[in-house]
Amino acid sequence: QFNQEHEVKPVYTELTMFNREVGYAGTADGIWEIDGDLSLIDIKTSRSHWPEHDMQLSALKHCTEWVSRVSEGQWKSIKPLPVKKLAIIHLRSDLHNLIPLEDELVDPAWWAFQGYKMAFDAASVRRQHEKKKYGEF
Repeated sequence: QFNQEHEVKPVYTELTMFNREVGYAGTADGIWEIDGDLSLIDIKTSRSHWPEHDMQLSALKHCTEWVSRVSEGQWKSIKPLPVKKLAIIHLRSDLHNLIPLEDELVDPAWWAFQGYKMAFDAASVRRQHEKKKYGEF
């Protein structure tokens, strides 16, 4: 039914994306043309749409390297394309929604992602310090 409501042309599926400068990687479910716009897509089956979904999309948008798996252990580098839209496709047995991340929310979602990442990195440094000092506990 989703394809009946939207014109969908998959360009890439399951792309691994990197941002080496900030230090993270993730997987995009797809780069698809939806209703004429090149879109970065994440498919979700959760009960609700959460702010973390927006952070994930924005982080993926800020990746500077894309690779696609060709076969087991074989990867192909892909030049990042100029994605115009970010969107969640929310799939449940009883519904299907295209939930775009509005342009004015992309930067705040990116800032939130960076804040969470800094907190995680700081906690990781703390855990490593404690492990060296006290050993496993």
